[in-house]
Amino acid sequence: MKRTILASLLALCAIASQAQDTQNSNSVSPDSVIIEGVVTNIADGTRFMVLQEGVQGMQETIVKDGKFRIAIFQKEKESSLYIAHGHTLLEIYTEPGKKIKVIGDDAHSTNYWQVESDNFDQKENNAYNQFIKDKLSDYYELDNKWGLAYGRTSDQSLSQEERDKATQEYRELLQQREALRIEKYNAAILEFMASRPFCKRMITELSMIATYDKNLLS
Repeated sequence: MKRTILASLLALCAIASQAQDTQNSNSVSPDSVIIEGVVTNIADGTRFMVLQEGVQGMQETIVKDGKFRIAIFQKEKESSLYIAHGHTLLEIYTEPGKKIKVIGDDAHSTNYWQVESDNFDQKENNAYNQFIKDKLSDYYELDNKWGLAYGRTSDQSLSQEERDKATQEYRELLQQREALRIEKYNAAILEFMASRPFCKRMITELSMIATYDKNLLS
């Protein structure tokens, strides 16, 4: 649900604003957030759009030699950036003057890309993802397949037949994923949350549980 809303935001921003290339900018403010990425299975020349929370428009960065780098000025003490890949978004919690490393593989949905940062909410987000990977591996794999299929539904490099096939796959995987969420994910993540400090990811998880399994919160 969250990724669908964010993808819609991406589409609206694309209409409202022309992307700006900051890849080769030589002037970097001390308040800029530096995002450095290392990616595999992604061709050089691939463009990533970057959205900043509360800021209209987008910037872009380009993959070269399996890496990308972008500096974005940030006034707020804490905010979020979203890196768009295909039709999914990777949320990165940011602070002025921070350097953040992103490690991505096109064989995985951006939801499971690794973000190395000392930001509290980012570290908690990583902890949640690691728990899902270790303890809910069947859900992890299913959700990853769903995210990749979702990205293919609007991939213009594919034929219409391939996109239609991806749409059917996406719908089937969504049903399977939500059945598994109710069967085991919600209860497991609630138990995990009991041992974690309050964070932004906890709000997201509770919202999803309230949507898909109200009985667990009663």
